[in-house]
Amino acid sequence: MHEVLQTAELLCLIFDFCESSREADKRFAMVCQQWFGVYVYTRWRVVRDPELLLTVFEAQQDSLDPGRFDTIYGTRIHGLDFDEEKVDTFALDRFFVAIRRSERPLRLPGLWSLKFINVPHQYTRLEQISLLMNERITEFAVMERPRLNNGHPLLSHQFFEQFLLRISQRMPYLRQLELGVKASQHPAEFSAYRRMVSSLRTLRRIRLPSSPTLPDIQTFVESRDIESIAFGVLPARGSYFIGSDYVRSPITLALDWFSSLSELEVFCTIDEAFVLFCSFSNTRSILKNLTLSFPVGRSANEIPSPLAIRELHAVIAQSCPQLLRLSILCLADYFQSHITSLTKSKPRLDDIIRIDDLLPLTLCTNIISFVFEHVYPVSANSAEIGYLTSSWRNLSNIVICPNPILPCVRFPDGIKHPDWRVAVCLADSNPLISVVRIRIMDPPFVTPYSPRCVDGVLQAFNSLKNLEWFDPGPYAELPQPEDGVQMFRTGPETSGFQVREITSFHMVEDVGGGSFNLDRSTQNSNGGKLAPSLDPEALQTHTYGDSDR
Repeated sequence: MHEVLQTAELLCLIFDFCESSREADKRFAMVCQQWFGVYVYTRWRVVRDPELLLTVFEAQQDSLDPGRFDTIYGTRIHGLDFDEEKVDTFALDRFFVAIRRSERPLRLPGLWSLKFINVPHQYTRLEQISLLMNERITEFAVMERPRLNNGHPLLSHQFFEQFLLRISQRMPYLRQLELGVKASQHPAEFSAYRRMVSSLRTLRRIRLPSSPTLPDIQTFVESRDIESIAFGVLPARGSYFIGSDYVRSPITLALDWFSSLSELEVFCTIDEAFVLFCSFSNTRSILKNLTLSFPVGRSANEIPSPLAIRELHAVIAQSCPQLLRLSILCLADYFQSHITSLTKSKPRLDDIIRIDDLLPLTLCTNIISFVFEHVYPVSANSAEIGYLTSSWRNLSNIVICPNPILPCVRFPDGIKHPDWRVAVCLADSNPLISVVRIRIMDPPFVTPYSPRCVDGVLQAFNSLKNLEWFDPGPYAELPQPEDGVQMFRTGPETSGFQVREITSFHMVEDVGGGSFNLDRSTQNSNGGKLAPSLDPEALQTHTYGDSDR
């Protein structure tokens, strides 16, 4: 047993499991030489704390052997990943100052990943990041902090061209490039982008901001080896709203150039997306992962119509038969004040997405993940959702609900609601499902809210790992605004739930609200059977008394 505990693999597992802190790290490193080596390997593979990096760098520079930092730490640092909203930016600035003033240049021969997220909009930060570039880096990402960019001057196209030139010269073996940096949108930037990407012959994944100076990716990327493209997308969807700084450009592309393209992520209008996938119709696309993000305007009139959604689904199914993961998202293109005005506009019957609008996607029989987030919930009952997914035999993840950024409005009268029995229909045709997130409507006059309803959902799946349940609760607890709009809320109590074989269970208050987890090891006294019957008819007619609540 003593020899097993001395193996480096087991020590790495121990260090990864233990919570990192200054005192704990110091105790680990001082046990013995082997522990010190394993500690340096595990704690310094990816550095996310600039203050720790600064402290060690300055200490080694003041020692008798200033090259000790390069030999002990420099070769073991594989990644620098700094989120400037979570780290001490003053320590990061001091670290760059120390690099400039040091008599010995900073050498990180093992560095292959360099990522800076939520960086401030300023020239100096990009200049500082350039100091860390080297030819061994294969992953590079710089994403600005969008919320703080409004009103700041754009980067000049001369400076931005120089920055792109540094990328191609100092990191010639890049395989993954992510840039979320605003520039002046000068026409010369298009040539700079094209020169940079054409010189990076090893590039496989590229993620660029939207710009009207990038209208034609066919001439922009001359390599046929690109596997993943994200064009005009958000650096971090959901963390902020799209401002006018990210200008949407018309996409008139001929993507048949990309014979190896397997992943595509695009932020565009629904008409642009239709044109985009019509270009796939004349070629045999091997696209596997697709994410389409549509802007939602400031009024209900600018929401993608059901007809446009259905036509887009038809052309996607025809052009991309090998799809594995499909995400269609409607994103908010305005701020909180406009969200409130939109949700108060009660949708018309013609504006509601129905299950028929999604049926063309059943031709993509290999889908394992389907995400559809619209402004309004989808009108469908549980059986119709089960029919939609019946052709996706390998489906493991399904999300059909309103956009989590937006509060959800109440359906007009006469619209069908999926209730909690959707789990039964999904489990019959898709036994491999592990993640479910669907708008659950459970009005009291259909099936009262109770823990036994949830028990039926959990019992229906054998491999369920994550379930997000949206329940309005009793109608008496819902607000009644003057215009008739009703906001969804969770049900009353949750303490009586018995959970079997599930890692997390979320009751969401409003949309995007709080949640809680239940231990998967809990079972009830009925041998794991959590519902008396899973037959839809029996569940529909079963009446729950006060004891069930």
